[in-house]
Amino acid sequence: DVLTLNTIVDNPFLETEKGIKKAGTFQIICRECDSKIFSDYENPENYSSIPTGKMIAQIALKNSLKAISKRQFEIEFYRIAQEMTGKRSVVFEQKTDVSKLDLFQYNNEFRRAKKALEKDDTSAYYICYYERLPYVVPIAFQSAISLVFDFEGNIINEIYNKNEQYLVKDINICVFPMKSDSIIIMFTDDGDTRYRRFYKQFRKLPLEDKLSAITFIMFAYSEEAYFSKSIKDDVENSQKLCDAGKSGQDILSLTRFVDPYVVAKQNFDLSKRRDIPNLLSEKYKIR
Repeated sequence: DVLTLNTIVDNPFLETEKGIKKAGTFQIICRECDSKIFSDYENPENYSSIPTGKMIAQIALKNSLKAISKRQFEIEFYRIAQEMTGKRSVVFEQKTDVSKLDLFQYNNEFRRAKKALEKDDTSAYYICYYERLPYVVPIAFQSAISLVFDFEGNIINEIYNKNEQYLVKDINICVFPMKSDSIIIMFTDDGDTRYRRFYKQFRKLPLEDKLSAITFIMFAYSEEAYFSKSIKDDVENSQKLCDAGKSGQDILSLTRFVDPYVVAKQNFDLSKRRDIPNLLSEKYKIR
């Protein structure tokens, strides 16, 4: 199957289609380092049981590097855009500041994962969910997500907090389709309390509801989901799923008195998972 970027419309800066070997790649790691450092987690044979702490640290390292690469691109993009227009853009300046703050935090996450690998620390991360599905799902996904709300509408991350001392916390989510089954993993930093209420709520859900929630989170919070062409029509024909894919954390308002969390809650309300196709369910399996 050809994996396709989760884009509803063509983007002039991105390829909308990629082959399996190119899906999700980014040019920040040399091939030799990539093959050595991430060999454990990228070996399908190592998923016969729950991933080891070393594998989880490798995933966290890869996710942080990918996020660093993305933020570096954004910062340079905003700079070039302003040079090309020849005009000062307050919006670009604000987005640059946010990207720089994110870059600082992702560099911290990179150092944490690197330290865990170097010291063979198996307790650096906590696996809050692991599931092996007996079929191949049509989606591949791997990313660190900054969730804003839990299932009860409680704020997890104050993403509009301008205090530089406030750190946004991520939860790492992976969906790995294998040859005959699929692996789903969620993990956080060990000892992190910010997501504790979220994953306790998540664990109480029936399996199908859990899969719906993960599907919604992938579309609403990230551009890193890749899916098979076999579900292209289901995606494009679902307005609710398309709306989730268009969600963003940037809140622009003509009045300073609008509470951004009220607007964000409309975009990221996890109850919307019930309104979208559950693309991780057996109904949409590839085999």
